[in-house]
Amino acid sequence: MKSRTFLILLVCVALLAAVAFFTLRSEERDTHDRTLGQPVLADLPFDRIDKIRIASSRERVELVKTLRGWGVAQKKGYPADFAKISDLVEKLQKMKIGKRFSVDPEIRNRLALHPPGDASTPEESVAVRLTLLDEENRTLADLLIGNARSSETGYGGQYLMHFDQDTVFLADQSLKFLETEPAEWIHRKAVDLDAGTIRSVALYRGNTADPVYRLERQQGDTGFTLAAAAVGGTLEAGKVDRVTEALSPLRIEDVLPAEDPGRDISFENADRFEFRTEDGWRYTIELGPSFSRQEETYTYARVEKSAPKNEDSKTVPQETTEETAAVNSADDELGRWIYVISNWKNEDFIRDPKQLVKAPDGDLGSES
Repeated sequence: MKSRTFLILLVCVALLAAVAFFTLRSEERDTHDRTLGQPVLADLPFDRIDKIRIASSRERVELVKTLRGWGVAQKKGYPADFAKISDLVEKLQKMKIGKRFSVDPEIRNRLALHPPGDASTPEESVAVRLTLLDEENRTLADLLIGNARSSETGYGGQYLMHFDQDTVFLADQSLKFLETEPAEWIHRKAVDLDAGTIRSVALYRGNTADPVYRLERQQGDTGFTLAAAAVGGTLEAGKVDRVTEALSPLRIEDVLPAEDPGRDISFENADRFEFRTEDGWRYTIELGPSFSRQEETYTYARVEKSAPKNEDSKTVPQETTEETAAVNSADDELGRWIYVISNWKNEDFIRDPKQLVKAPDGDLGSES
């Protein structure tokens, strides 16, 4: 073969190789570009989510769907915050790919994408692991949530990756505040009583039969009067409202099972407030010992709800619907728990009747 002919063939082969190379690169780029803007969890059957597990290097929480709704496994099934779960699922549904690239050790360290459980990994490099499972405990999705991407506007997306893959996604939904502490997922309103239905509130000390004081009003009246207390004067509306609205709602910080709280909690000689409604329902809250944690003060409390009685001392029958059945079921369980309330909520339960009365002119009075 002549050298001229060989050279021509060599140039042709090089041209064909170049065309093939750039064609493949173009196809790869097209495939890559088609993923941008697509859902991170495009094939996830969200209606089949039955469990949500969230774990960090220090804590973990499991949220479980039951016939009675979502519950927190670490809190013995205490009701979870459904709105918070819905918000998480909605973010996962909307989460789209803004960028993707391969992971390597340096990227895992910098973007905090190491899975929890490796004691040798620095805590700042460990991801939050989010696992979604179905009723049969089959994994529907398993994500490692890394650092948020910062930008000039303060937030530029969320770095994450599938647990068993090596591709990092920059997603457009923020998951940087995904809590792993079980108490952060409980339903905070243990009781949410309509203050307009309150007929009376009485404070009892220990097992005494006579109240320390009673705030009461007649049906249709807008204001309360002070009874069963040797205190005179004009009631201070703001203080009265604090007491009568203390269960509107009763916001809690944590919850423990009453049958086995894991610590010694005594309610002997506890202060007891009884709230009675216009239609005869009675809510009783006992305020137990207080404790401090991280420079904050909290108080243990127990709550019970009693149904109204008719003249024959039988429970008044009520029409039962699916909604009322769910509410009544939750009410029946109030006594199963010991609640942890904050100091500011504890102070709504004013113990001294003198604090409910306006101080005389020139007297600052006592503070609650």
